[in-house]
Amino acid sequence: MSKAGLGTVTISPVAIRTVVSLTTLSVPGVVSMSSDFVSGLREIARRRRPVHGVRVDMSHGVTVDVHIAAEPGIPLSELGERVQRAVTEAAERLLGLSLSAVNVFVDEIR
Repeated sequence: MSKAGLGTVTISPVAIRTVVSLTTLSVPGVVSMSSDFVSGLREIARRRRPVHGVRVDMSHGVTVDVHIAAEPGIPLSELGERVQRAVTEAAERLLGLSLSAVNVFVDEIR
Protein backbone atom coordinates (compact mmCIF):
# COMPACT_ATOMS: atom_id res chain seq x y z
CA MET A 1 0.00 0.00 0.00
CA SER A 2 1.37 3.40 -0.89
CA LYS A 3 0.37 7.01 -1.28
CA ALA A 4 0.82 8.21 -4.85
CA GLY A 5 -0.28 11.81 -4.35
CA LEU A 6 -3.59 11.20 -6.12
CA GLY A 7 -4.99 8.63 -3.71
CA THR A 8 -4.18 5.27 -2.24
CA VAL A 9 -2.93 2.21 -4.08
CA THR A 10 -3.87 -1.04 -2.34
CA ILE A 11 -2.52 -4.41 -3.45
CA SER A 12 -4.73 -7.33 -2.49
CA PRO A 13 -3.45 -10.62 -1.06
CA VAL A 14 -4.81 -12.35 -4.19
CA ALA A 15 -2.61 -10.15 -6.40
CA ILE A 16 0.40 -10.87 -4.16
CA ARG A 17 -0.28 -14.62 -4.30
CA THR A 18 -0.58 -14.51 -8.08
CA VAL A 19 2.77 -12.73 -8.51
CA VAL A 20 4.43 -15.09 -6.01
CA SER A 21 3.00 -18.18 -7.72
CA LEU A 22 3.99 -17.13 -11.26
CA THR A 23 7.47 -16.12 -10.09
CA THR A 24 7.97 -19.39 -8.20
CA LEU A 25 6.93 -21.46 -11.22
CA SER A 26 9.53 -19.65 -13.33
CA VAL A 27 12.41 -20.87 -11.12
CA PRO A 28 14.22 -23.84 -12.75
CA GLY A 29 13.72 -26.98 -10.63
CA VAL A 30 10.20 -26.07 -9.46
CA VAL A 31 7.78 -28.57 -11.01
CA SER A 32 4.56 -27.15 -9.59
CA MET A 33 2.94 -25.41 -6.67
CA SER A 34 1.55 -27.60 -3.94
CA SER A 35 -0.99 -26.93 -1.21
CA ASP A 36 -2.36 -28.62 1.81
CA PHE A 37 -5.96 -29.79 1.85
CA VAL A 38 -7.09 -27.42 4.63
CA SER A 39 -5.83 -24.30 2.83
CA GLY A 40 -7.60 -25.34 -0.36
CA LEU A 41 -10.89 -25.85 1.48
CA ARG A 42 -10.52 -22.50 3.25
CA GLU A 43 -10.16 -20.69 -0.09
CA ILE A 44 -13.17 -22.47 -1.55
CA ALA A 45 -15.25 -21.64 1.55
CA ARG A 46 -14.34 -17.95 1.16
CA ARG A 47 -15.40 -18.18 -2.52
CA ARG A 48 -12.12 -16.73 -3.65
CA ARG A 49 -10.15 -17.89 -6.61
CA PRO A 50 -7.48 -20.02 -4.96
CA VAL A 51 -3.82 -19.62 -5.79
CA HIS A 52 -2.60 -22.99 -4.57
CA GLY A 53 0.62 -23.24 -2.66
CA VAL A 54 0.92 -19.61 -1.55
CA ARG A 55 -0.15 -18.12 1.77
CA VAL A 56 0.19 -14.40 2.52
CA ASP A 57 0.17 -13.06 6.08
CA MET A 58 -0.09 -9.27 6.41
CA SER A 59 -0.49 -9.08 10.20
CA HIS A 60 3.15 -8.05 10.88
CA GLY A 61 4.61 -6.85 7.61
CA VAL A 62 4.17 -9.14 4.62
CA THR A 63 5.21 -12.76 5.05
CA VAL A 64 4.80 -15.30 2.26
CA ASP A 65 4.70 -19.10 2.59
CA VAL A 66 5.39 -20.95 -0.67
CA HIS A 67 4.71 -24.69 -1.06
CA ILE A 68 6.37 -26.38 -4.03
CA ALA A 69 7.06 -29.69 -5.73
CA ALA A 70 10.67 -30.02 -6.91
CA GLU A 71 12.42 -31.94 -9.66
CA PRO A 72 14.39 -34.98 -8.51
CA GLY A 73 18.14 -34.51 -8.22
CA ILE A 74 17.99 -30.76 -7.45
CA PRO A 75 19.74 -29.61 -4.25
CA LEU A 76 16.65 -28.59 -2.28
CA SER A 77 18.24 -25.96 -0.03
CA GLU A 78 19.67 -24.18 -3.10
CA LEU A 79 16.31 -24.39 -4.85
CA GLY A 80 14.61 -22.88 -1.81
CA GLU A 81 17.10 -20.01 -1.75
CA ARG A 82 16.57 -19.35 -5.49
CA VAL A 83 12.81 -19.23 -4.92
CA GLN A 84 13.30 -16.83 -1.98
CA ARG A 85 15.48 -14.49 -4.05
CA ALA A 86 13.16 -14.57 -7.08
CA VAL A 87 10.03 -13.91 -5.01
CA THR A 88 11.68 -11.11 -3.00
CA GLU A 89 12.90 -9.38 -6.18
CA ALA A 90 9.53 -9.75 -7.95
CA ALA A 91 7.63 -8.38 -4.94
CA GLU A 92 9.88 -5.32 -4.86
CA ARG A 93 9.90 -4.77 -8.64
CA LEU A 94 6.28 -5.58 -9.54
CA LEU A 95 4.39 -4.81 -6.34
CA GLY A 96 6.59 -2.25 -4.59
CA LEU A 97 6.57 -4.46 -1.49
CA SER A 98 9.41 -5.31 0.83
CA LEU A 99 8.65 -8.77 2.20
CA SER A 100 9.37 -9.58 5.85
CA ALA A 101 9.99 -13.25 5.02
CA VAL A 102 9.65 -15.80 2.24
CA ASN A 103 9.28 -19.29 3.71
CA VAL A 104 9.71 -22.12 1.19
CA PHE A 105 8.31 -25.59 1.88
CA VAL A 106 9.37 -28.40 -0.46
CA ASP A 107 6.40 -30.72 -0.04
CA GLU A 108 7.06 -33.13 -2.91
CA ILE A 109 9.70 -34.36 -5.30
CA ARG A 110 8.33 -35.38 -8.72
